[in-house]
Amino acid sequence: WWGPGRVEMQREEQAVDDWRGWGYRHIRSKHGWSLLDEQETRLALLTSPAEDQGSGKYIYKLAVSSGTGGVGCERRVVVDFVQGPDDPAPRGIVTSFNAVGS
Repeated sequence: WWGPGRVEMQREEQAVDDWRGWGYRHIRSKHGWSLLDEQETRLALLTSPAEDQGSGKYIYKLAVSSGTGGVGCERRVVVDFVQGPDDPAPRGIVTSFNAVGS
């Protein structure tokens, strides 16, 4: 869902592209989306995921070389396989982003 449509915001904040939900709109507005992001996401989804503490969400991680200054990065893709009480179906891909590698 879009933040300014449901959250009290200052007038100057209302034009911000603030998708609070999940999926493509969230990824595009919060993290950006390019061909490289798509490729890294697809490759990460081929790895073995780690469950996020019994929440039904799984985190797929892929070491990537897109970091600068010698900092290691990893693509993290969060996928939700459990249908929430207000969701018509499981959410699927919740988000995909690069983070400092662990």
